[in-house]
Amino acid sequence: MRKLFIAVLLLSSLIVACDTKTPTGPGKLNVEVTTTTSSSTTTTTAGPTTSSSTSTTTSVVGGVSRRYLAFNPPPNIPADMTLFFELILQGGATNSLLNGARSILGGRALVGVTENEYNVTGVYVMGNGTTGQVQGELGDALNPLESGGIFEGSLTARPLSGCNAERQFGGTLTSQTLQWNGGAMVSNTCATNPLDFNSLTMLQGQGAPLPTTTTVTATTTTTTCTYSLTPAGGATAPAAGGVFQITINTTAGCAWTAQSFADWITVNTSSGSGPATITYNVQQTSITRSGNILVGGLQFQVSQAAPLPDLIPEPGPEASCTYDSSEDSYIWRPAFRNAGTGAAGTSTGRMTFLSRVSNTVPFPAPVDRPTPALGPGASTFVTFPVDRDCFVAAGSVYRCSFRVTADQNGSLTEASEANNSAEGSCTLSSSEIGSTAGAISKK
Repeated sequence: MRKLFIAVLLLSSLIVACDTKTPTGPGKLNVEVTTTTSSSTTTTTAGPTTSSSTSTTTSVVGGVSRRYLAFNPPPNIPADMTLFFELILQGGATNSLLNGARSILGGRALVGVTENEYNVTGVYVMGNGTTGQVQGELGDALNPLESGGIFEGSLTARPLSGCNAERQFGGTLTSQTLQWNGGAMVSNTCATNPLDFNSLTMLQGQGAPLPTTTTVTATTTTTTCTYSLTPAGGATAPAAGGVFQITINTTAGCAWTAQSFADWITVNTSSGSGPATITYNVQQTSITRSGNILVGGLQFQVSQAAPLPDLIPEPGPEASCTYDSSEDSYIWRPAFRNAGTGAAGTSTGRMTFLSRVSNTVPFPAPVDRPTPALGPGASTFVTFPVDRDCFVAAGSVYRCSFRVTADQNGSLTEASEANNSAEGSCTLSSSEIGSTAGAISKK
């Protein structure tokens, strides 16, 4: 009788001590389960029998969602992940009476609980547009969501090409951090493995989670949200940079986030809901580059070309040719100027002769000369020898007409190809022609 009385007393105290509360605050989707550990002491003396009891209460969150973000990850590592945790109710009772009490209380954890486990599901997206899912369990602690626990499960990946891959992952997970290491590959139908990274470190983030199916008090509600971007896929920014726009096309109430994965691109609005237009800033560049923005789970690529050179030949005003002893010929020295904003590498300039001494003499052959590398705004003079058969009598003087072309070999990509040629001429007097005919003929 006394043993039965004590058992009934213990059962009564457990039923009174247990409580179920509905949580408040963002991220909590289900219930809090209260685990109560009780102990009773019965003392029999010569007088009446006395009893005392103590209890310890620990609240375990029954269902939450959390978002984790990676800081500037490579494009082939998860950058944005939302996880959903569903408590697996279990107890530590070891006798039929306490197991019966557990059944009466709806399966809540009771005496002797040292570990609570969660089913973990989730979704993630990489900077390169690959999406995937998370599946596993979290445990190894009384309250692993707060104090930290061990996750064991797998990640599946679906790149934009449409193939699939699955790999085991495991490691620690807390309310603030996620640190997982990769294990064995389960399957892979992709040409290259989209899950070839060996570790994953993320921090709890703010803002709306990725759209997915959520569970609220055992009732499944699916939020169907579709997204598209204008312009679709990406945009091109000039070397000077600037401010640009992305239009997010979706239905009212559908949440989205926007995040840059390049340090030279700044997104001015990080999250929102429904249709919207956001702006982003692109910094000035001296090189060709590309970077990604993730908007509503969609990849938006920003391409930026290096500034281009613009070589312009400038023959200058009509003037006399100059005799150059090193060339043993009369020469003409037109200028070549880089009017663009980018650097111009080495190239080739050409002088094409437009006049000849008579119709019975062919035009002199064109002359090519190398041009040095030129920075933006820089200029240089290029020396061309002048063929004697180019000079034609024009009154009291002799004139040679020619065309000068910059980047004759087409080795440079310029801001404008329409200004690569210019015409000019040089003159010699009759006395110069007579006294230097030998020099002119010895090119």
